[in-house]
Amino acid sequence: FLLFYEDQIAEMLHIKIWIDAGLQTCMERRHKRGKASRKKDVENSKLWFRDSIWSHYLRYKQKQLSNAVGALRVDGEVSKEEILSQCLPYCTKMVSARVQVVLRSRKEAASANSTNGANGRKVRDRENGRSAPQKRPQEDNYESRGCSRRCR
Repeated sequence: FLLFYEDQIAEMLHIKIWIDAGLQTCMERRHKRGKASRKKDVENSKLWFRDSIWSHYLRYKQKQLSNAVGALRVDGEVSKEEILSQCLPYCTKMVSARVQVVLRSRKEAASANSTNGANGRKVRDRENGRSAPQKRPQEDNYESRGCSRRCR
């Protein structure tokens, strides 16, 4: 329930979906999903969920929504199939838009490389904080010349 709590993390996400469902729906889905909780008493599970999980969800909901700028908001009370039918076109559109941004960026970089050649590579490496590889001085390898340690 806290995916969008940290704004720095939320900003990194290209696709944001907020599925809003009520306490009863979330509690039932959690109980069905959890292997260990199926064995537990349903009433104890409900108390734990309401007092621990749901109370924190309510406490941090507004902060998360403010960090999830542009998120698709979906009604979680509907079936999984309906949720999927709402989310899939959105995800497809967002991934397609992101791919276009990446491809455009690569095309611009390739164009800059072709006009700058090796010089452009050196400039980019410097801009990215990388230095050109330094040549190591050749070490004198006595063994390769057939000398032993004694004849040095």
